[in-house]
This record gives sequence, structure tokens and C-alpha cells, in this order.
Amino acid sequence: MRYYDLIETPKTGKTFSEGGLNRLPKTDSKVAVYFQSIDKVKYDRGFDIDGYPILKEYSLQEDGTRFSLYLDVPDSEGVYQPDIVAIEAEARIQAKNQVNIDYEAQVNALTEGVPEAEIKTWTKQELEARAYKADNTTSTPLIDALCEARGVPKDYLIGKIIDKAEIYAVAVGTLTGIRQKAEDEFTA
Repeated sequence: MRYYDLIETPKTGKTFSEGGLNRLPKTDSKVAVYFQSIDKVKYDRGFDIDGYPILKEYSLQEDGTRFSLYLDVPDSEGVYQPDIVAIEAEARIQAKNQVNIDYEAQVNALTEGVPEAEIKTWTKQELEARAYKADNTTSTPLIDALCEARGVPKDYLIGKIIDKAEIYAVAVGTLTGIRQKAEDEFTA
């Protein structure tokens, strides 16, 4: 079946998609009123019933919507066919972008409700905690300030910092691995 480009007319808001149906020839008097100054060679496929030009004939998807990309030259019947290679490439790019968007959302969910300023201290907290655990004479100014402000023992907070850092690393590592695997599949 042949289809025409979907055209939404400002006059009625209707769209016309079936090839040849609901069309008036461009010689019709009603059409001439609307398009007296149009270069008629440009609109050689005729006009719809509201007098709007039918620009090009395209192959449509099963649901009646247009494909995203078409070949530059029509086939032997004058129908512009979809550019499957370009459509597949575009779909891969969109899917990869969606994977990255989903990844960012999942990683951000891990830190939801935590102020950005505090997140920026996590690396320093972990470095101080691991250094102190290896040598309890190591200076830990950030952890000391946290312990004093919270009123908790240093060994308790150091254990908590290391536990949370490892949990976060596993969670981010898992999400990153999933994202990278998906990326590998797009490039394969």
C-alpha cells in the first residue's frame, strides 16, 4: 500500500495519510483560491481536500507513522523508502544514550538526599580511615572533626566509613559494569 506524507492542516487539524484518498486535483477551484502564488512545479503530487499540497510520498511504518530517515532517491514507483542502515545506526545511538541516562539516574539514587558538599568529603574520609587503620598514629583531621561534632568514638566512625565506602564501591562497580557491558554490545 502506498502512503502520503502525513500533513496536519491548520484549517481543520485533520491529517491525511492514505494514498490518493481525500485528495483534490490542483486544478480544482477551491485549491486555486488557497495557492494562487505557489510554485506548482514544486507541488506536483497535488493537494489534499483542504487545499494543502502533498509534498512527497513516503513509505510508513505499520502504525502509520513515518520512519525517522529515508533514502534520498525514490524507488521506481516514486516512493521514498526508509534508510534502514541509518535508522539502525540512529537507534543504536539513542539506545546508548538511554543506557547512560539510566546509569546516571541509578548512581545518583545511591547518593539521594546527601548534600554535594558532604559527598566531596567521602574520598578524604576513606583515605584517612584506611590510613588510620593501617597505622593508628596517622593524622586524621577530617575524621577527628567529625567524631568531635557527632560525639562518637574514632574507631566506630572509621569502621563505619570503610564499610560504607566498600558498599558504595560495589554498588557503583556493579552499575558501571552493566553500563559498560551494554556499551560493548552497541560497538560489537
